Amino acid sequence: MPQDAFSHTGANVKSSVLFLRKWSNATSEKIADQKQALKDRIKTEKAYERQIEILEAKKKDKLRKHDGFTNNTGSYERKIIEATDLFKAWKADVNADYTQRINELKEQLEDLYQNEKQKVLADYPIFMAIADKIGYDATGKEIAQNELTVISHELKRFIQHIEKTEKA
Repeated sequence: MPQDAFSHTGANVKSSVLFLRKWSNATSEKIADQKQALKDRIKTEKAYERQIEILEAKKKDKLRKHDGFTNNTGSYERKIIEATDLFKAWKADVNADYTQRINELKEQLEDLYQNEKQKVLADYPIFMAIADKIGYDATGKEIAQNELTVISHELKRFIQHIEKTEKA
């Protein structure tokens, strides 16, 4: 709708009109199944669970061995070392590092999923129209031009076409 569609009432905003149609339960389930199958395939192909297990094992091993921690306590007793604030901060950093790695892996797989989803899922038609003249001007005064008549006719044709192709 044009910027001035409702300006005569005091509203000065750009507006849009959306017509949505809910999928049937069968169609919704089919799409959900396709999405889930795609997610499962990507997880399997990229060995997602195995990669997570490896990262968790590496983190656990690093923490167990204190690999990368500088022991300034003068003690070699595990309980004393692990009770220090310095160790706790190092452990938190290690946990954060591995959490970051897991999140990066998830993001990579999500990006792959989004790209693959566009290839796998069927497209559906979308009707779009822009009306510049809607039968009145910014002051509310009637004008001769009204594109909404043509748009409504084209929208009706579009809906009929959709309904016809769904039945086929």
